[in-house]
Amino acid sequence: MGRKDRAGIRVTKVSTAKQKYARKIRDAWTFCLSSHAQQSEWARLLSTINPKDFMLPQERRRFDNLPDEFTVYRGFQADSREGLSWSLSREVAEIFSRLNEKLSNGKVVKRRVRKSNVFALIVGDEMEIIILPRTKGSRKV
Repeated sequence: MGRKDRAGIRVTKVSTAKQKYARKIRDAWTFCLSSHAQQSEWARLLSTINPKDFMLPQERRRFDNLPDEFTVYRGFQADSREGLSWSLSREVAEIFSRLNEKLSNGKVVKRRVRKSNVFALIVGDEMEIIILPRTKGSRKV
């Protein structure tokens, strides 16, 4: 069934080249502090892979259990309101709105999204929801 990594997370065997590529992209995403300037490049890269290959099995199960429409939050500063990363947690968004103490204009926005417009869910402290630009047509709350 798989082994557990050092953090105790079950690691499943990835069998195809496409799945391996998607997992490498996922690893880069989760370990990278992407700036707003890199968003278009990330969006292009993520659009080349299958979200089911990007998410871990437990994330896919959690994603499948989300309602068809739900609320997400984004904390931002300066001009990064329209980023790819959102959260299921308002508290997490508030943290991101205050990341750079030199910028005092942090804000949190919330929006209702359809699950069909979400690229992926990353389970962890941030409960991150990734929404690619072509799917940002969901209505704001």
